[in-house]
Amino acid sequence: MVTITCTVSRKNRDQTYHFYREQELLNSGQITTENNSGTFPVTGTNQEGRYYCQYGIYVKTRRLLSQRSKAVTVTIADTPKKPRISPDQPSGVYLKGETVTITCTVAGDYPDKSFHFYRDRRLLNSHQIITKDNIGTFRVTGTDQGGSYHCQYGTSVNRRQFWSQLSEAVRVTIAGLPTPNISVDSSLVVKGGKVTFNCTNPRDHPGFTFYLYRHREANYSDVQTAARDNSVTFTITNIDHTDGGNYTCLYKGDVWGRLLTSAESDPVYITVRDKSVALEAGVGSAVILILILALLGVCFWKKGKCGNSREMRTTAPPSDETNETLTYADLNLQTKPRKVCGQRNIVRTFGEESTTYAMVKR
Repeated sequence: MVTITCTVSRKNRDQTYHFYREQELLNSGQITTENNSGTFPVTGTNQEGRYYCQYGIYVKTRRLLSQRSKAVTVTIADTPKKPRISPDQPSGVYLKGETVTITCTVAGDYPDKSFHFYRDRRLLNSHQIITKDNIGTFRVTGTDQGGSYHCQYGTSVNRRQFWSQLSEAVRVTIAGLPTPNISVDSSLVVKGGKVTFNCTNPRDHPGFTFYLYRHREANYSDVQTAARDNSVTFTITNIDHTDGGNYTCLYKGDVWGRLLTSAESDPVYITVRDKSVALEAGVGSAVILILILALLGVCFWKKGKCGNSREMRTTAPPSDETNETLTYADLNLQTKPRKVCGQRNIVRTFGEESTTYAMVKR
């Protein structure tokens, strides 16, 4: 609704007002007079143009008209149409580190347009989104940037700013795929044998497809889909030397309509050896074990023989005995010497006591 008011500087009796669009006198039935002003409503799009007003008074029986006022121009602009918002990812799903580009599209030619973007109906400032023309961009740094996004535009007509309605909402989702874990049942495999890898997604996302890599090259023959849980196993049979090296795995899956790929797991390393090498290693180990057992048997045999000699030998042959009179002080001993097995028989006399010691001849 546009209201045009015609104001007279002083109140005169029986004032009447006239309104003109261009040179056309408008219907006086739409004019409202109050005190020293008259108003005229402009309601239709066909009523734009230059407007004037004029008033008249009666002096005695003569009606006098004032000059026309200066003109005012009324421009009827179309109501700004609701814009359309769209992200560069049709699914609206983004990963941390990606750049989100949102476009606000306007149907119609509106001059001097400016655009605003909203998240959850809160206006985003230049620190949160960079706006150029009808495009807003921002870099994903955290999950808190997900939400419902709207846009709005404003246009200036004859120095008056008009704003459109908010667009329909688009949903932006910040997703994250955790790095999988890989394990192997044996890091040392005999040529011709088999090895089994297990790849696990730390989160419960069944239905994802897992891929096994060797030296960061995908072996697409080893692809498994986790149908019931979040882990799969890869088994490689008839192992050859070319199968040795670092192995990693990753997984791919649909997350809210977008196919996402996880990072690769930490590597596990397997070594492939020939059968003969493994056999020689086993034989060598057996030989070493037999030698150790033989040495232990000899030691126990000698120990048993030594014990028997101690029990049986009480005297020594006369040719091996020597009688000497010694004191403890001469031997620098605090106690009597003990009998030691495996020594030549020597008789040592300490005062009135004598003790026989057995010593083996060298």
